[in-house]
Amino acid sequence: MNNLIRNLHIRNFRSLASASIASCGPLNVLIGKNNAGKSSALVAIPLIFEHLATGRIVCPWKAERHAEQFTHRDTSKTLQLGAELTLNENNRRLLLDGLRDTAPHLGKSIEQLAEESSISFICRFVYDSKVPYQYLEYVSVGEIDSCGEELTPASTPLLTTSPESARQLFKKFQEGDELRQKVAAIKRLVESDGFPLSAYFDEKRSLPPHYLIDRVLQTESPTAAPLRRELIDLLEGSDNQETFRAKASSQIAAANDEIERISKIEIDTPLTTYTGEVRVEPTYITEICRAFGATPILRLGERKIPIGKKEAARLLQLKVRRGGPERLQVVQQTVQALLGVRLDAFQGEGGRDNAEIDVDNFLAEANGAGIRESLRLILDLELEPCEVVLVEEPEVHLHPGLEFAVHSYLQEKSRTKQFFLSTHSTNFIDTASPQYIYLISRGATGVASCERLAEEDAPIKLPAELGIRLSTVFMFDKIVFVEGPSDESVLRELARTLGTDLGSAGVAFIHMGGVANFTHYAAQATLDLLSRRQVRMWFIVDRDEKDDVEVRRMMERLGDRATLFFLERRELENFLVNEVAIRALVRQKTRAERTSDDYATALAGAVEAACSSVVQLLLEKNTLTPLYLRGRDKTGTILDLLEKAKAEIEGRMLRVSEEQARIEQEVTKNWNLEKALSLAPGSYLIDAICRLLGSTFDKQGGDSLKLARHMPASAIPSQIRSMLEQITNIHR
Repeated sequence: MNNLIRNLHIRNFRSLASASIASCGPLNVLIGKNNAGKSSALVAIPLIFEHLATGRIVCPWKAERHAEQFTHRDTSKTLQLGAELTLNENNRRLLLDGLRDTAPHLGKSIEQLAEESSISFICRFVYDSKVPYQYLEYVSVGEIDSCGEELTPASTPLLTTSPESARQLFKKFQEGDELRQKVAAIKRLVESDGFPLSAYFDEKRSLPPHYLIDRVLQTESPTAAPLRRELIDLLEGSDNQETFRAKASSQIAAANDEIERISKIEIDTPLTTYTGEVRVEPTYITEICRAFGATPILRLGERKIPIGKKEAARLLQLKVRRGGPERLQVVQQTVQALLGVRLDAFQGEGGRDNAEIDVDNFLAEANGAGIRESLRLILDLELEPCEVVLVEEPEVHLHPGLEFAVHSYLQEKSRTKQFFLSTHSTNFIDTASPQYIYLISRGATGVASCERLAEEDAPIKLPAELGIRLSTVFMFDKIVFVEGPSDESVLRELARTLGTDLGSAGVAFIHMGGVANFTHYAAQATLDLLSRRQVRMWFIVDRDEKDDVEVRRMMERLGDRATLFFLERRELENFLVNEVAIRALVRQKTRAERTSDDYATALAGAVEAACSSVVQLLLEKNTLTPLYLRGRDKTGTILDLLEKAKAEIEGRMLRVSEEQARIEQEVTKNWNLEKALSLAPGSYLIDAICRLLGSTFDKQGGDSLKLARHMPASAIPSQIRSMLEQITNIHR
């Protein structure tokens, strides 16, 4: 499930006194200086899900130095973590069915919840000098109100737990937990069929009972003296293994009955729920908690565990299991495409339990840190089940080119998994969607805040926080200037289809924000500086209505310091007009299959409609060119200049009809698909085709990239092929 976490809210957790990661997307990037609080934000996520996995409203708070978890160690403050999660169809049905079973008389009210798309959990942490604990303070459908000092539900609460109710529930938990420890301990003894249980009875109790208990239970050995004494009495009171097992089974059954009895004990201070006040934990709450708590989360810290025998064994198993070789091939192809190395696993000299990983015919340990770090990330994402992935500083040990490769890979994986990254890398930040970048920074008081960066604010705030300098650009030996981010994403995808990753090739992209800014980015100082460093540069610009004079001026400005790629068609989207790609996009949006005949009919209709659009665009270009009233070559009084401008405008108005007729004759003559691809805006053409097929095309919404993903390699036009080959094949 992608975008499981919609909003994350934090109150008084470590350095984050009041912070929110709001409107989360598929790939969320947390930036900020060292020790700003990025890791704390990532830690908060598994804390919530681990609580939900218990299926309990109250459970022990497992942490070291609990007071250190509070902002400024002020345990009098309220420490809360809140998460708004997407409520999918299965979980919505689970919740509604549970409510109906509990309160069938509230049928109409419950049905109103069927339209809700999210559910929120607010967890509160209680500092207690004996046993700190945490509890679900609120469970609600809809959003969390994060405007006040404390987090509260913004809409319908399903559960409200008061501090006194939580205290009483935790007391019940402790009573039941002692019995659960006893059951687990006895089962460990019973399941020990061999030594030392058999040695204790068969060798006439030559071993002391406490040795047997400690040996079998190991780290799970009970520390409470009464329970340890009870287990010793159980052993000493049995003549043989059969008697011991019978007594053990009896005690397990009795303990489970007592656990059941305790679970049904009503607390004095009731819980407030959607169905009314209750004195025991509602089943529908525990079930929905377990459902979300079962979400597999993968966390990769800054210091990642090196790949080794475990990963080697898993890869080796894929070779012999049904369906495994195909999966192994996917992993190998991914590693080859991203890192440029061959990955394989073999049985070592020590036998079946001694598997080894080879990277380019060398042991994994013999490769560089960057390759090992990247392999750790790729193997975990390919082999481990996960829906939410938390990664701290994925750029550690990575060359800038490899950073782009890894980031491109994470972007691809974010189509099916939700990522939260903390980073200092400008490469990860520059290529992330601006709306999913979160700046975490500390104020003068040492308290951190989290701010979602607006696209227009990013250029101002990023340099101050990250120390971005012009030298960042110098880490690449190839720079491609394109008009916008859509062009970059399309070119990267088409290059990948052709078997080349532009990130791995050390290619950086700079967005000009339109061809109108060409002269700004092609400034003499920039060209001279990058040329001296032998940085190769390419400018890729749309054809639009540019004439040969304009193109010649642009080429003269660049000289031999950079290459100008002037697209043969009007814009990059014109190269994406392809039946396979467009039918796939329509199917993805509408879930309806369109035939080749449907596409041919739509294409013909779109081409015909585009003719009038091209005429209008050319007419605008020829008649609406700017008038400049000021300049060194402008002479005369103000009135003289205004009169000249007026005469020019009147002349243009008189020539409009004549000019339109001329353009129509020129355009409509031999009007066909090739002419449409050359002159009509590609976005308009594709949208017209999609609309005739029952869908739409949204360039700003990322549809250009989706088309590029579906483009067959054989359908990529020759100009795009040669352009990408030139960029990736030039070596210094």
